[in-house]
Amino acid sequence: MSEIISASNIDLVIQKNMEIAEKVSAQALKLQTNTSIMRVASMPQLALLILQGFGLIQMPIEDKYWSGAIYVKEGKLIPVINTALPRANQYFAAWHEIYYAKDAEARQCSKGQESVS
Repeated sequence: MSEIISASNIDLVIQKNMEIAEKVSAQALKLQTNTSIMRVASMPQLALLILQGFGLIQMPIEDKYWSGAIYVKEGKLIPVINTALPRANQYFAAWHEIYYAKDAEARQCSKGQESVS
């Protein structure tokens, strides 16, 4: 959902959030029980570690409205984070991209394709 949240579409936003809540919780549980990443000192470090598994690219982009994205190249998901922004924005973007990367990965797996990470 890429529309701006407004009074006219708030019911749809709430419905979509309820639909994905279980998927998000399941992914969070998988992360919390993965012993290879439990030694990470902070949540921001965890986000970057997860994205590194997808081939994370961090680079400064002089656009204050462009935080990050997921690019697809030959079936591989490649997350990009804008390092020109304040750290808090970068960390938010990192977790945002993790959601989309994991969602895309799950869709590929459910279609019988190989995992992308």
